[in-house]
Amino acid sequence: MKKFLVLLLALLLLVVGFAGCGEGETPEPEVPVETEAPETPNEPEEEDEPEEEDNPLLTASNEEVQQAVIDALNAADKTIYREVSGFGSEQDFIAELLDIDSSIIFPGWGSDRPTIISITVQRLDRHGNDVRRGDTSEDTFSHWDFIYEVNDEGVLRLFMRHYFDIEADMSGVTRENFDAITNGMSLDDVSALLGSEGTLGVTSGNHEVRTWSREFGGGTTVIISIYFVNDQVTSKAQVGW
Repeated sequence: MKKFLVLLLALLLLVVGFAGCGEGETPEPEVPVETEAPETPNEPEEEDEPEEEDNPLLTASNEEVQQAVIDALNAADKTIYREVSGFGSEQDFIAELLDIDSSIIFPGWGSDRPTIISITVQRLDRHGNDVRRGDTSEDTFSHWDFIYEVNDEGVLRLFMRHYFDIEADMSGVTRENFDAITNGMSLDDVSALLGSEGTLGVTSGNHEVRTWSREFGGGTTVIISIYFVNDQVTSKAQVGW
């Protein structure tokens, strides 16, 4: 009897064990954990390639470029003051008018392209006489204009003239005084016109050469040479005008 009870109890435990295996909550399926993808270095943005210049002057002939410069200067406002430090600033001004790089129409030293435009800067008083740069200012500026010529080599020569409402110092070395000197004039009369006896150069007996010089605006230096015999003018020459 005792063995029967032990066997029955073992059987009940076995049945309960099998039943327990099917009870309870069904385990939820595992959800994969999302992981952040490793950062990749930003690829450099492709820069837009510069568009080709479409300025017609890049393919124009020398004559067409020269005419474009003349047309642009004619159309520019000539009452606007600008600081002029020499031909370089005038080159930049013209290039800006044409919306083109200055080196295109004004090749620098060492360039294999020929010079097709040259510039002379002039600072003038109200009468058109040369004045020194230090005597000019924005307050006395009147206007600017230009004249031009094409020389035998095909170079367009521009003369950029800036006018100021002032009176130039007319004593000493001026074009007017040079023109007033005539053959037979005495050394004393010449000295009174030019402001001094000048610098004595070559002499031979009663023959002598004297020179006078003056620096004008734009870096221009004028030199006057006069040949005297017995202290009287026999010939004259000048460089710079």
